[in-house]
Amino acid sequence: MNQAQTVHVPTEVLKLEAKGDYSGIVKMYRMVQEQVPKTERMDHKAICFNIGSAYSKMLDYVNAEKLYTEAAELDPEDLYMKYMLGIIQLHNGKLIEGFHNYGYRWHSAEMQDYGYALRGKSVQYVDSWNYMRDKRVFVSGEQGLGDELMFSRAIVELIKVAKDVVKLSPESLVEFFHHNCVGANFSNKKLSEMPPGFIAGNYDCIVSVGDLFRCYVLEHGALPPVPLYTASNPAHTSSRKPKIGFVYSPGTMGDSNKERTINPRLFRQFERDCSFYSFQVGAPAMLGEDMSPAIQSFMDTADLLDGMDCAVTCDTAFAHLALNMDKPTLVIYDKYVDWRFKIGLYPKAQLLSTNDWAFDQKFENFVKPFQKAAQ
Repeated sequence: MNQAQTVHVPTEVLKLEAKGDYSGIVKMYRMVQEQVPKTERMDHKAICFNIGSAYSKMLDYVNAEKLYTEAAELDPEDLYMKYMLGIIQLHNGKLIEGFHNYGYRWHSAEMQDYGYALRGKSVQYVDSWNYMRDKRVFVSGEQGLGDELMFSRAIVELIKVAKDVVKLSPESLVEFFHHNCVGANFSNKKLSEMPPGFIAGNYDCIVSVGDLFRCYVLEHGALPPVPLYTASNPAHTSSRKPKIGFVYSPGTMGDSNKERTINPRLFRQFERDCSFYSFQVGAPAMLGEDMSPAIQSFMDTADLLDGMDCAVTCDTAFAHLALNMDKPTLVIYDKYVDWRFKIGLYPKAQLLSTNDWAFDQKFENFVKPFQKAAQ
């Protein structure tokens, strides 16, 4: 019992979720549930433990949604659980309900400090798309490069209605956004590096890029259009075979992404008919020609990707980039697909599990159109 009380479930779930370790989440919840007597399961903490049983149904998102909905009704004060409900609703393709609840992620333990930092800048924190019309808008960043590329679709739409837009971005993306989002200013500074009063003195409101995307969806009832991002200095590689931009691992983010890494050996049998170009950064090039020496930023990646026929990747950032550049993209996964690729973000995205019994045939079907083009 004492051990269960020391487990802060929301924090631990975030850590395991970042790794894609859903079996670890189930194991943790079961351990906690076994230690909490049934007579005490109606208190706040016990409810949180019990609704974790939804994770045992993570592949049955309809059932998981039912369990989380019931939990939210039991304890409407638990905003973290509304965020988790939003994730599952998004997996079910429910954009409006999902993004509404997804906004509660700021109430998770690991995000609260950042949320307070945004709301403490003496300017209006935005929760409405219409509020930003004809305003000077300061947009903060998100957690990962894939999130940045996905959510920044809304920046393209914001430029059309706002008076002025500035966006904080990771350094590797600043040049890319400068080229592709004309009309907005981009900076790699952090919120903590802004001079006191700078934001309040120059902008009417502030919003995270994730909530900017969310506001667009809730206002329009649809996803922002797919922008056609382009390369500034296209680099084309000659080959008579289909040219595949390839990434087999999320890169240098450590153990948290081991579950998303795929085995390059799965693709070696296709080297006779396809030319693979490794865009892998931070890990050895295990297949095809190594492009990493020429990659210092996402603009470099875009320049090289422009010359590819298609992309094959398990890395979400590379997938978002390829799809925003209108490249047919095969997203490879093991067991779990991120909701970002299940909600109809991109018409040219295809999904393929390494556990699919027809993996070889489906891969060949994906590259077949480019083989015809190459001939």
